[in-house]
Amino acid sequence: MRSREFLDAYIIRTLIETKKNPSVGRKTLSCKIGISEGSMRTLLNYLKEKNILTATHKGHALTPAGDKIIVGFLNFASFPFEISLPDMTQDKCIGIILKNASEKIKKGIEERDTAIREGCNGAYVLLYTNDGFKFPSVNTSIFDYPVSHEYLNNIARRENLNEGDVVAICFADNFINAENGVINISLNKQNFNWKLF
Repeated sequence: MRSREFLDAYIIRTLIETKKNPSVGRKTLSCKIGISEGSMRTLLNYLKEKNILTATHKGHALTPAGDKIIVGFLNFASFPFEISLPDMTQDKCIGIILKNASEKIKKGIEERDTAIREGCNGAYVLLYTNDGFKFPSVNTSIFDYPVSHEYLNNIARRENLNEGDVVAICFADNFINAENGVINISLNKQNFNWKLF
């Protein structure tokens, strides 16, 4: 594991997968998180020592402390989700909704740099307004990408986005790097003090 920030992404992603799939096993987690089974074992043992996860006869589950971390995370962000933006990139894309975060976004450069540090090829940050999506930079219009624009509008309707919400999308050669990117963008924007240990 490279750095504290990267470790944070692994921890949050492990807790998210455990929240979505109670009693998930180590091998499944290892594949989804993108680390070796040995590293996954070390991470799970660490989380169990901190009373964030508990072992079950089927796998692993969140403790009340672990659930509190994820509930806190979800107060600001959605679960990461796969997204397709075929007229914007052919890479694998993961999106995340950042609730009421538009004032925390400047030009999207900081978010792009976070994504690149996590092995992504780049990131898009889209602000949601009553008039629809827009890029933080006035030089680019979402209307230049009609297929992606329609896809994003479907997400806005499905997720009931509100004025001021943000969709951050990381694109990479694989979904694992893209998900690490959106998790770290989210953690950077929300200043969420999730570290109960």
